[in-house]
Amino acid sequence: MPSFMPAKSDSITAVIPNWNGEARLRKLLPTLLHCKVIVVDNNSQDRSCEVARACGALCITLDANYGFAKAVNTGILATGTRWVAILNNDIALAEGFFEQLLAADADFAAPRILSAANPAVIDGAFDLPTRSGAAYRAGAGRPAEDAIFLQPRQIHCAPMTAALFRRELFDTVGLLDESFGSYLEDVDFGIRCAIAGRHGRYVPSAVAYHEGSATLGGAWSAGSTQWISRNQMLLWRKHGGGWWPAVWGQALWGLLAVRNGVGRAWLKGKFEGFQVPMQRDCHQNWHSMVLQSEQEIRDLQRQAGFDWYWRQYFRGIGQTL
Repeated sequence: MPSFMPAKSDSITAVIPNWNGEARLRKLLPTLLHCKVIVVDNNSQDRSCEVARACGALCITLDANYGFAKAVNTGILATGTRWVAILNNDIALAEGFFEQLLAADADFAAPRILSAANPAVIDGAFDLPTRSGAAYRAGAGRPAEDAIFLQPRQIHCAPMTAALFRRELFDTVGLLDESFGSYLEDVDFGIRCAIAGRHGRYVPSAVAYHEGSATLGGAWSAGSTQWISRNQMLLWRKHGGGWWPAVWGQALWGLLAVRNGVGRAWLKGKFEGFQVPMQRDCHQNWHSMVLQSEQEIRDLQRQAGFDWYWRQYFRGIGQTL
């Protein structure tokens, strides 16, 4: 894994939400000495803030664990630089990461994120929302050198696992919706950017390495499943997309949860998703954008080979494969 040797820059502030991530901060923060760093701590019980301050970072402490969205918003409001990098605490950055993203000169830019455990595999590239409230993490599980994901492209949604944003974008579009807590808040933000006519770039030459759901216990843990299930419902309730795509798409995702032994967490998340107050925010240009997004998913799946979920989803809503 390449070491990160960034050029000095006073134009970027890295915002890192954290909860009991002392060990991960010890690895990440020493690589960020050449940019401003704000760690927003969700009431950790370990020595996270001591580690952050020892590394020269500003540590803002919250009085409870409010999740990803509020922590990121708190950090953004404390920044005064032109650019904001949002980074998970379980990220490692390759050499030239910021330089490559800045060169895109877009409203926001997303890197090619590789698996830290197996750098030959893509963890994620960009997100594509659907009418169901579920979203496709493009590139996930594909070979790191897959030609499809070595090409830059315009995108609507940058995974906030690691991404760079113009600071003024949050003044124009708004901060993250804190109703989401953790998971899919970045997809909601991307949808709002698209509605406002603001777009980003996928920059595969910029590379980050991701441990993956380290805070909540990994993929298909009960914690992450419950949050994603809940927030799929919030995303659909907020932006719309039709009853049948939502019922079909979220039911299919629930079947995967049952197969992975976390069906109870999926049901609990759906119940919570109905209870959260959520104002409808559906726009006509969102409708055209989400249809384009679903077409992109079909195109990518055709090139890489349809996986079970997306094959069934598009068949169920009557879309040709």
